[in-house]
Amino acid sequence: MFDPQPIAAAAGEIDFVYCWLADEQSRETLLGILRYRLSGDPHWLKVSAYRQYLHPEIINRPVATVVDGGAFNGDTAVHFYRAFAGLKRLAAFEPDRGNYRQLLENLTQLEMAGVTCRPVMAGLAGRTGDGAFVASGDAGSQFRDDGQQLAAMIRLDEFCRNEGWKVDYLKLDVEGMEREALDGGRQTIVSQRPALAVSVYHRTDDLWAIPVMIAREFPWYRLYLGHHRSFCWGETVVYAV
Repeated sequence: MFDPQPIAAAAGEIDFVYCWLADEQSRETLLGILRYRLSGDPHWLKVSAYRQYLHPEIINRPVATVVDGGAFNGDTAVHFYRAFAGLKRLAAFEPDRGNYRQLLENLTQLEMAGVTCRPVMAGLAGRTGDGAFVASGDAGSQFRDDGQQLAAMIRLDEFCRNEGWKVDYLKLDVEGMEREALDGGRQTIVSQRPALAVSVYHRTDDLWAIPVMIAREFPWYRLYLGHHRSFCWGETVVYAV
């Protein structure tokens, strides 16, 4: 069970998010997560019927270019290839060296199918450079102040400027760096308006702070909330379309 104090302190922001969400299903998802956090009872969780990162409003858009921030071993890249019939280019960012090796293997099947893949052994972030990193060799690898290794970070704006890419869909599941990554992609988001799928569970206040950030800084988006695990608080995603 979570400490109720952060929820009480953020009542105004939570109310803002509730009102901004575009459909009743998303609002019920938000309430269910809050009730679960307050009670510890997982029956409150409303698990979304669609696959994680692939909200129906995104599937219905033409998507030729995908940026996969937090690509792990390439599992999501394969799902994107299967979901987007018009997929032509995919950039996959993964800072963990072990995960990156697996990512390269999984991207081979996309390249054989004619998709141009651009793997990058770096994490999407708010600045370009190196950061302290905890390499766990799984999906939980993350930039953290107590990390004993250094790993590369890059701003999405810098990547898109250097590569000349126009992005149709941006997925961010970057283990607590989502706000920084959005900030590092601000120019790209404003000028290209890609659909967004952003994880909102790594920090306690991500659930409301990230939707508030998107709504205030990129107000043309319609926001949806999906939850994709039945027994715990993880795998919650805000979708901006």
